[in-house]
Amino acid sequence: MTAAGGRGWWRRNWWGLLALVPVLVTAVALSPNDAYEVWRTAQPREAVGPDRDGWISYGGTRLRLAAVVPADLRDPDTEEPYQLPPGLQAWQATVTFGRLADPDNSLLGCAFLLEDEAGRRFGDHPTELGGAELAGGSIGPTICRPDEPEDDTFEAIALFLLPESTRPAALLLTASDQLPAYARFELDPAALPAG
Repeated sequence: MTAAGGRGWWRRNWWGLLALVPVLVTAVALSPNDAYEVWRTAQPREAVGPDRDGWISYGGTRLRLAAVVPADLRDPDTEEPYQLPPGLQAWQATVTFGRLADPDNSLLGCAFLLEDEAGRRFGDHPTELGGAELAGGSIGPTICRPDEPEDDTFEAIALFLLPESTRPAALLLTASDQLPAYARFELDPAALPAG
């Protein structure tokens, strides 16, 4: 049925019907087991822990947790302490990296997560910290690459917001090309400094 001067349903929607063809082919070609496997391998499921010296071999490098401490955040305009949203506390994690086997490809898509005592995971550099600076330096994205490829070691700093009612229990590092394996540093919440 068309209105006077209007186009028919088939003529209006032909491009949408053509777009369905590759979607249907993909849906038929990818079995439910394959889809589950793709999802499963894209999740951090296989923890890699530190050796006796505290180093983790992961993604073509070695990692060591240098510190997890309450973050000293400042307002860049006034140098006064940065006002966080009520009920939240900022934490700073510093990780030392060894020389990367391949600085161009190692640790692609790296991301830090801080896990609390309840097992909840929090990503680094939340938007609530967008207007803050670390005391003595600016906040930038966490980068898992050295400034100079020939550096033997370098440090990365990640910032997190956790509810004041909980404390960090583990620091995780994932790299998209290493999943489902991920680096995991266990923390003793009672041994961490108070904020």
